[in-house]
Amino acid sequence: MAPDDYERLAILVAQESAEVKTHLRSLEDRLTRVEVSGEQRGHLLEVVAERVTVVDQKVDNLRTEMNDNFAQVRGEMAVGFNAHDARLRKLESRSTA
Repeated sequence: MAPDDYERLAILVAQESAEVKTHLRSLEDRLTRVEVSGEQRGHLLEVVAERVTVVDQKVDNLRTEMNDNFAQVRGEMAVGFNAHDARLRKLESRSTA
């Protein structure tokens, strides 16, 4: 190789090296953004999971409260139906007597 060839090769290698460094910096920046974005999403997922847990507890509490109230209403209705049944039987027994 001639001395000029070595100089051109050195210039070419330097240019390619600069391009590779620029590309690597770009990739590093993108990777950093992806990492930050991933951390933010992870935090948001934690917040959503906490809120889902709170809502789930509220639904369970509501279900328990409603079941208790329905049981109370059923008991009150049974007492009322039994009282009406007794009155109807008494009236029926008078009408057949």
